[in-house]
Amino acid sequence: MSQAESLHSDDDNDQAQPPSLEEEQYDPDADDADEKWVAKKRHGRPSDAILSCPACFTTVTIDCQQHAVYSNQFRSVFVMNCHVDTTTTVPVGGGSRNSSHGKRRRGGEVQQQEEPVELMHPVSCDVCGTELGMRDDEDVYHFLHCLASNA
Repeated sequence: MSQAESLHSDDDNDQAQPPSLEEEQYDPDADDADEKWVAKKRHGRPSDAILSCPACFTTVTIDCQQHAVYSNQFRSVFVMNCHVDTTTTVPVGGGSRNSSHGKRRRGGEVQQQEEPVELMHPVSCDVCGTELGMRDDEDVYHFLHCLASNA
């Protein structure tokens, strides 16, 4: 008898039985337990999204606020699975902008106002190292490169 025939003959002897719950790796109570865990971590605060790393899908925050103007940016104070590179600082801001409230010079020119420069630290995913955003000097995380899902 060939090896292929012996494999088929073993299959014929087995009775077709539905897979058990352990074989399916399914827990019908998992969703309820997860919902309770999230509610406990948020302390009743609402969140605009749950953010994940775009490379490995690891959750980085379950409690964040969406930026008022840029819909793909979020900020959070409570994060997980990410680290801050405190040895590196990145200047943010510092550009000049026209101000309608600025002082006018002689000749009617609008004076340019300088935005303040803020030094921030890069934030990366603990699992894969993908850069996710920045942390400011008030320990607020600004996520620029994350996947957002419904909270």
